[in-house]
Amino acid sequence: MKAWRIHFGWAIVTVLAAVLSARMASRPDPVGPLTPGKPHSREEPTPAILPVPKAEILPADVQTPLLPSALPAGESPIEAKIRTLMKDPRSADEAVRLLKGIPDREFKMRFLAEVLKGPDEQSAYTALSVLREMKGRDVAELVESYLASHLSEESGYVAAYSLGELGDPGSIGPLSEAFRSENEQVRLYSASALMKLGFRAPAEGILADMARQFQSADGALRKKAIETICNLDPGSSVAVLAQALKDSNGDVRIQALYAFSILGRQEYLPLVQSLLKDPNPEVARQAADTVESLNGSTK
Repeated sequence: MKAWRIHFGWAIVTVLAAVLSARMASRPDPVGPLTPGKPHSREEPTPAILPVPKAEILPADVQTPLLPSALPAGESPIEAKIRTLMKDPRSADEAVRLLKGIPDREFKMRFLAEVLKGPDEQSAYTALSVLREMKGRDVAELVESYLASHLSEESGYVAAYSLGELGDPGSIGPLSEAFRSENEQVRLYSASALMKLGFRAPAEGILADMARQFQSADGALRKKAIETICNLDPGSSVAVLAQALKDSNGDVRIQALYAFSILGRQEYLPLVQSLLKDPNPEVARQAADTVESLNGSTK
């Protein structure tokens, strides 16, 4: 009788163990099926990393992956990094270096076009500096479009200057339109760009106006006239600049000295040396710097 009870008890235990085992087997594995060739782990899976388009051509120091939560929708890590650098003038050179290191022209054109459409002016300046070295009609068209939409803004003159550096004859029309801008700097740099493209009429008109303005009794206007001549074409107005070296206003004399340093021709040394003992110490200091610059121009 006792043996029968023992056998009956073990039977019940066996049935319960089988039921419990079946229930545990039916539960899903919390980390999913095992990956072939990899050890089973119950650690949380690593978040997915956004791929970098054409990563094989990017500089090694810009291929650090970023988590999706750190990026705007649709933006790659390289774009996010460069976009951040472009907003700070202290890191703009680094942004330019990274962009130059990317040979994918299509990527750069798309990225720079997006930057120029954005509201950040510093980023636009950096983008334009990169575009100036890329050349091509597609680049000129992009800069022309930016200029057309910024004719009354300060950043418009940077676009006009950029078109002069690009040197595409197709930019004459957009620059001629920009020359009608109400912004004085945009007009000045548009005239300068047109002159580089072989169309001197707008620049010559400004230079003639500045020669007349230099005759003003107002020293501030005379200084502004010399500044404009210096920025536009000092080589065509040497007679006015020589007269400015004898001006009663020290600021005018300093600006004229600076113009001669830009010209960088040793033949102007006698004119400049006459101001080495100028009673205005700032003028004398600028004269010394200009003499040093002109002497070094022959090296």
